[in-house]
Amino acid sequence: MLAVLLAAWAGNARAGTIVLRSGAEAVSVDLGIDVRAGGAGTSALVWTHAGDLWTATAHGVAWDVTLSLAPVDAAVVLDVLVRYTAAAAVDHEIVRLGLPGAARAVGRDLGFAPVGEHLRLDRGTPVFVATSRVAVAGGQGIVAADVAPAHDRTELTLVLDDRASHPFSVYERCLDRLPPPPVDWRALERRRPHDALVRPAGGEVRAQATLHLVGASAPLPLIVERWPAGARAALVVTDHADRTDPAALRAVLFGSDAASPPAARGLFGHGLQLTKTFFARGGLGTLADDAAARALADAIVARGGEVGAHSITDHVDSRAAVEAGLPTFDPWHVVTWIDHEPYTNCEALSTDGWGTEPPFGIRDLLVAHGYRWVWAADDVGEDAIDLFGGSPAAARSPIFPFPPDPRLWVFRSALLYDAPAALAARLDDRVLDALEARHGLIVAHTYLSASERTTGTADHRRRLAVRRTAAGTLEIVPALEALFARLGARVAAGSMVAPTWRTAGDRLRALGDVAVEYRADGAAAVVNHGAETIADVTLAVPAAGVTLVADGVGGQRAEAGRSLAWRSLAPGERVIVRATRAGEPMPFLSGAPATVEVR
Repeated sequence: MLAVLLAAWAGNARAGTIVLRSGAEAVSVDLGIDVRAGGAGTSALVWTHAGDLWTATAHGVAWDVTLSLAPVDAAVVLDVLVRYTAAAAVDHEIVRLGLPGAARAVGRDLGFAPVGEHLRLDRGTPVFVATSRVAVAGGQGIVAADVAPAHDRTELTLVLDDRASHPFSVYERCLDRLPPPPVDWRALERRRPHDALVRPAGGEVRAQATLHLVGASAPLPLIVERWPAGARAALVVTDHADRTDPAALRAVLFGSDAASPPAARGLFGHGLQLTKTFFARGGLGTLADDAAARALADAIVARGGEVGAHSITDHVDSRAAVEAGLPTFDPWHVVTWIDHEPYTNCEALSTDGWGTEPPFGIRDLLVAHGYRWVWAADDVGEDAIDLFGGSPAAARSPIFPFPPDPRLWVFRSALLYDAPAALAARLDDRVLDALEARHGLIVAHTYLSASERTTGTADHRRRLAVRRTAAGTLEIVPALEALFARLGARVAAGSMVAPTWRTAGDRLRALGDVAVEYRADGAAAVVNHGAETIADVTLAVPAAGVTLVADGVGGQRAEAGRSLAWRSLAPGERVIVRATRAGEPMPFLSGAPATVEVR
């Protein structure tokens, strides 16, 4: 992988060498930029400067690039603008920086550690990379980064866009029917990439990063964490509509389907939320045909849960059928679509539904109906259940824009469908402790709402989450109830959250609009460039005994080697944060303001 990165570096459009100066100190950083779309790359950059502002331009067959460097307060600000003169499918839009020395970086676990091997960072992980002489902080428009050690230097690639940052794929064909059981699900995973965004003519892509000289004291990054109020991890339950029995769903939610279920049982009894999908039509358990299902959908939303759509029926639905069925979900203000059995449901977005033409294209219908989240359907064979886990070198974006239409966003999940005891074992306390240590995310793909009357095969029956009591009611299986109790205890303690997908996904997207700006006085400004308030944004530093000082702080907590605080951020709000230890100021970055020139 390192050899590939170095070869790419050698072939990229070299802009030259940046020299950062402060007094007698001078640090050189190699700079390159590469835009590749429609099969053609960027021409050489031509630099001009006026005073402290350096500007470069380059051109391609369908785009113009403008890059600027200017000292602002404690930083040298790198601005990139790519403007498309014609529509073009993008392979990548990247900036490469060659930093002197070995680096430390904020990793996917949100720790700050030496980079010993190639590291890929994607959405949900802030970009902060520092050597002993220079630090780089990613800002708005930087959606991913690659960090690679190379002898006595570090190669840092800032990604405005590349295919790996939105790894959508579709099935090669829609099957008439599934093979007879036992089904080899992995053998059905024949997919082709559909991962290129098309920039329209007139479209613009902007990004910003800041470069800082590092002073005598080591950098102390201010890390914007993923989860609210100091929570370390999140677990989202997405329950698919297949074989839904309202009685079983009630038992999972409340512990029993009895008229007066016991208190403090089931998902809701332990303070856990879920995203429950339904079919629009098809009899038992569907929203159009079953009053009990509608009542439970009302109860889910009333308690803060989410109702989603799981296709219109459990059979193939034409574009016309989808258009006619979508209003069924309107009373619950549905924004999340999860494909049903995309191997055979041709209207699935991961099969033929990604288009807009009959007989099966539906993506425009979902956009027009207010949907904003769709499912990647790529979790068969996936080993890492933490969506921020897996190989550090592999692209691992838990959310990304839907390449055929970025007005929709895609989320990933992990298949957690097993017998209750086995499921509880997969999520035992050791696994949950590790998830919290990594500040991770599990989006569980489950089928909790099935019962014996909706389930035919023995294999599916052994996985049922509910059982029949001697009194004739359904109750949640004890192993699953115990799992919910353990999860609920973590939620109550504040170490974990168990939100709906809508809540978790919208939060991750909103955090992409939060930037940290490091100031010459040692403080940092945290800015919400987005249009929505983000509740209880967690800010952390990788050091013990530090107090974070800012107006409006809602809470603070100390952990081993880490200090954190949280406050909400209104749209456009800019909050100044300072760090102190034992009452003494502790700068985030102690370097002096720098001037810049390009050679």
